Amino acid sequence: MSHVAHMTRTERTQRIGELLAKAVSLQHTRECQSEPETIPVDAELEISLDETSQAILKFLRQIGSAAPRDIQKHIDVHPKTAYRKLKELEENGFLVRSGATRSARYRLA
Repeated sequence: MSHVAHMTRTERTQRIGELLAKAVSLQHTRECQSEPETIPVDAELEISLDETSQAILKFLRQIGSAAPRDIQKHIDVHPKTAYRKLKELEENGFLVRSGATRSARYRLA
């Protein structure tokens, strides 16, 4: 603890950045190592979702609803990819869209 007290503000800020980068890297590694999520649709049918679709559903589980642009930024994919995946998830009954073009928001079905 005394080591931290002797650090300059710049050194502390740099150290915090390093620790955050390490934490994000570890979390990403854990998520990449997990098996693909299988969501039961009914007793006889299961749909296996790709990584991007899983990320969208996970994000919406956490926050409730979001605009397409917020989802795209959070999962860090190209806007066209995000819109395509949102449309697929909506068509397959996983998401519900509300609002028109600029005010569109998605939430879990």
